[in-house]
Amino acid sequence: MPFLRLRAQLTPALVLSSVSSCGSVGPALPDASGSEDASNAVDGPNAVDAPIDVPMSTGIPPVNATTAGTVAEGGTISLDGKLVSADGDTGATELVYTVGALPTTGMLKKDNVAVTAGATFTQQEINDGRISYTHDGGESAADAFTWRLSDGSNVIPASGTTPFTITVTPVNDPPTIVNNPVSTVPEGGMEVLSNARLQAADAEGGVLTFTFLGISRGQLQKNSVALATNGTFTQTDIANGLVRFVDPGTDDTNLAMQSPTSATFQWRVSDPSGGVNPPTGSNVSTFTISSVDDPVAISWRTQRCASSGTNILANPVASITDPDNALSDYSVCVVSISAGESYVSMVTTGGGTVTVTVTVVPVLQNGNVTLSVGSCVPANALTNLNLDSSATNYRGAVVWKLMKGAVQVGNNATVEFPVTPTSC
Repeated sequence: MPFLRLRAQLTPALVLSSVSSCGSVGPALPDASGSEDASNAVDGPNAVDAPIDVPMSTGIPPVNATTAGTVAEGGTISLDGKLVSADGDTGATELVYTVGALPTTGMLKKDNVAVTAGATFTQQEINDGRISYTHDGGESAADAFTWRLSDGSNVIPASGTTPFTITVTPVNDPPTIVNNPVSTVPEGGMEVLSNARLQAADAEGGVLTFTFLGISRGQLQKNSVALATNGTFTQTDIANGLVRFVDPGTDDTNLAMQSPTSATFQWRVSDPSGGVNPPTGSNVSTFTISSVDDPVAISWRTQRCASSGTNILANPVASITDPDNALSDYSVCVVSISAGESYVSMVTTGGGTVTVTVTVVPVLQNGNVTLSVGSCVPANALTNLNLDSSATNYRGAVVWKLMKGAVQVGNNATVEFPVTPTSC
């Protein structure tokens, strides 16, 4: 019990009497006549100073009324009205809480600044809305911190601490994106999606569903069937290798210049409880499409013919295309030139008349320039080729080859020059 120490003047006799009788002193007592006994008087020349210890009252201890609250997952609550204590003889400003253990899945704050273990705050600060708790947004269902309360003379609890219990109301979290890197697919190729290529996760668990919203190039397929807009697939489908991107292999401006291009598809993902990522708009997955040198497409003629005349158009190419290279990169070259028809002619000489076999040899020309075996003409400049022959039935044949630089592309092609073919 605490004591209040006072000082008083006492006579020696009173001091001795008091000390010998009970160890404490009291005031001078009156005699039977109602006046103070002179022997008990506290004034006079023989009075002395002496300390007096008087028991002091500790007052009324505080009482806690409530120490609990409820917060939404990831939310914040004020402790006003949730941590309430009162004291009959002490005001709210003198009721001081000391923090014991801190919350584990959130923060206890004073004036929006996190407090530490051992920090203090008053009931008045609570009442003024200055003390709050913020949940960390995780999936914990409960949290707590502990406290002790003092009114300056009394502490509750007398030993240990009291918990402030926090109930967390769960909130459905939308799915989050775990993996969505850019990957490279060759022109005309495909990529089977995996969890490493496209993956989402959900804190509450359950099957995640992707909704396909559109694509800029190629197809997104599920089970080898192209997905239509608003078609769906699941994370499980991805994990099982059932979803793939397929590039069409056609050239755009970049690929035609042997540069990469890109393809994108748009999507969103939802969980069983209605959480959607993103809530509006779409996510985007991107593929880099690397250029592939597409093979040249060439169609050779097999015949060039005319019913009369000597100069026959000799362009051997019906069509030639290359989406990746200019036609001037190619040349059409002469492999061989075959003679046309032969006929017997009677020739008169000084010794008489002899029989001579004459073979009609065609002359291949590019404009006014005569071509021989090994001669080449740019593939984009074939319109001036002609074959000059006087044969009346069969003018001969030319074997050609297509070259790109020093490399032959494809096989040789033979073009014949009949005079009166069955089909021409």
